[in-house]
Amino acid sequence: MLQNDAVRNLQYDSEIRVAQTSTASEPRVYDSQITITAQPRPTTALTAVSSENRYVIRSPLGDAIFAASESSTENHRMVWGAARPFQMHLLDKTHQEALVFRKKLALGAMCCAPKTLEIWIPPGNVLGRVVQSPTFTQPVFFIEDGNTGQPTFCVEGPKNSGFCCFCPPKECYFKIHSGGDLRASLDHKWLASKSQYTTNIYFSDISLTAKDRALILGAAFLLEYMFFQK
Repeated sequence: MLQNDAVRNLQYDSEIRVAQTSTASEPRVYDSQITITAQPRPTTALTAVSSENRYVIRSPLGDAIFAASESSTENHRMVWGAARPFQMHLLDKTHQEALVFRKKLALGAMCCAPKTLEIWIPPGNVLGRVVQSPTFTQPVFFIEDGNTGQPTFCVEGPKNSGFCCFCPPKECYFKIHSGGDLRASLDHKWLASKSQYTTNIYFSDISLTAKDRALILGAAFLLEYMFFQK
């Protein structure tokens, strides 16, 4: 279990019902907007690379919804840096594991080997996966359903952000659409009040299911490691 203030201080809020999911395939993430904030890490170059990341997912009011903790090996962190394989465990307000994100190491002859991340719900059901698409002008990802393997959403980043190894600016915007309609969006921007960058998800379509939102949250974590973690 995570041992930090963000988790210890999680209190049940009836307006943000993330605790005790009703079925094995419906994690509950009901907010119209959520913010992902990294927890402070050691400041020296060596210890920063060799330490696991921790995040807090919050509502617009600042209430903690999930606390996320990375699980990875020290060797992978030292050798592969932000490209490393990992598992990300998300705990809800009851200190129960609500979601697990699993990223494998993608190796290839070029840096454009597709990156993927799987979204799981305990005790072992896969909700879906986020798969990088091989493109050359902008970052593109598809969010696939875990049961059918069919893409349900497309995630598109800023155009002309680099060749092969995309290098979007620190402050950037990703749109998430399906069937030509914008369903959600994501941005990474500086939060002056906390003196740090945050990743923000905006669920613009009220018809999105809890499963859809969990998959989009997984996509945000893949983007966090690929583009925003330094």
